[in-house]
Amino acid sequence: MVSTATLKAAARSGGLGMFAVGMVQLAVWLVGSMVLVASWASSAALISVLGSTPGARPRAVFGGHIVSALVGIGAVLASGEAAWMVAASVGIAIGLMVLLDVFHPPAAANAAIPFLGLASLPDYFVSVLLGGVLLALFSYLLNRGSSR
Repeated sequence: MVSTATLKAAARSGGLGMFAVGMVQLAVWLVGSMVLVASWASSAALISVLGSTPGARPRAVFGGHIVSALVGIGAVLASGEAAWMVAASVGIAIGLMVLLDVFHPPAAANAAIPFLGLASLPDYFVSVLLGGVLLALFSYLLNRGSSR
């Protein structure tokens, strides 16, 4: 049997995750883009459920998304979308996030997403930038007052 506390925690986490992704997607739409960055869903889950962990800090959320997106964009520009560069760009992004102390696991996907060619690179970067800012703000507001 599932406890009432567990049900409440599940409902809270799910609702917060839905709010976070909806907030980011609305903001991206309002600036004229329709780019949906799948890593936002994982970020929202991490922030909503494990918000007190180092990977959910606002600095890690924002920095991880930006670093990984820039690595992915740079890899596409440098390689002409060579398939072998997908793995290399993800590995480089992970290493840079660790080096810069902005490790946010969901953001590693941002290094691979530009290889899909679903959006122009400038539209993709603007969407990641806006999503990174809003998700970092979400993390800050959700966890302010904690001793991190």
